[in-house]
Amino acid sequence: MPTKKQTGNRCEHLVVSRLLKPGPGPDEQPLFNTALLGSDWPTLDIYVELEGAFPRLKPFFFVQVKGTVRGRDPATHDLRVQLSKKHTKRLLNIPAPTYLVGVDTLTEEMFIRSIHDRALKSISSLRTTYPLDYATMKLIHYEVLEFWQASQHKPAASNVQV
Repeated sequence: MPTKKQTGNRCEHLVVSRLLKPGPGPDEQPLFNTALLGSDWPTLDIYVELEGAFPRLKPFFFVQVKGTVRGRDPATHDLRVQLSKKHTKRLLNIPAPTYLVGVDTLTEEMFIRSIHDRALKSISSLRTTYPLDYATMKLIHYEVLEFWQASQHKPAASNVQV
């Protein structure tokens, strides 16, 4: 039986592999580029940049990965993954888009949800509405691009300027 750390590492690599997968067309490129953050980042597992030519900052987002061997709830079909109140709050406090990806370690199915609603306290299961497939990844690409285009990501002034 794999350890919790081994399962976590495997799930993170599965998610990275999916995020780097090109689209279904013969000329389509991957939508994202990724970097695993490692154990030094307790709440964040993956840094993800959008692929493409951008006039300013390259848009990015963060992903927290949760794997489960417990599969789906038979009544709701939700994936049985949990995100603690502490980690939910940390994700909400990051001034960039953040997402939770749940991985069923037996089937390797993956589902994603945004962590943006301040009313959210913790997560006890993950709806399977948004599989981590190319169609959903295109939605995320657009959503993250919109966020950064609307964001003033640098302060207008500083106390430590020349």
